Amino acid sequence: SANLQESHASAAGASALKALREIDYRFFVAGGTCAAISHGITTPIDVVKTRIQANPKAYDKGLLAATADIIKKEGAGVLLSGLGPTVVGYGIEGAMKFGVYEVAKPIFASIWKENTALAFILASVVAGAVAAV
Repeated sequence: SANLQESHASAAGASALKALREIDYRFFVAGGTCAAISHGITTPIDVVKTRIQANPKAYDKGLLAATADIIKKEGAGVLLSGLGPTVVGYGIEGAMKFGVYEVAKPIFASIWKENTALAFILASVVAGAVAAV
C-alpha cells in the first residue's frame, strides 16, 4: 500500500514537472492582451463613473450628461486619465490569471484524474490567487 501511494505520488509529480516544462506562453499573452484591451476600452466610462461618485450633486443627470459636462469643462483627453496604469495593471493581472489557469489545469487534472471539476476549480483558485498578488 505504501509503495502504491509512493508510485502514485511519483507519477503525479512527474506529470506536474512535464506540464511545467511545456508551458505555452500564448495563454499568458492572450489573457494579458484581452484584459488590457477590455479594461482600456472602458477607461472613459470608469473616469465618468468615478467623477459621478465623487461629486453626485454636480453630476446628477446621468452618465451621458456627466460625460458631456466633463468634456466641455476639461476636454475629451481627460476621459483617458489613468489609461496607462489600467492597461499595464490589468494586462499583467489577465496574463497571470489566464496563463496560470491554463497551466494549472493539466497539473491538477493529473493529480485528481477522477474529479476534473475539482481539478479545474482548484486551478481557478490558484490562478486567481496568483493574479491577485
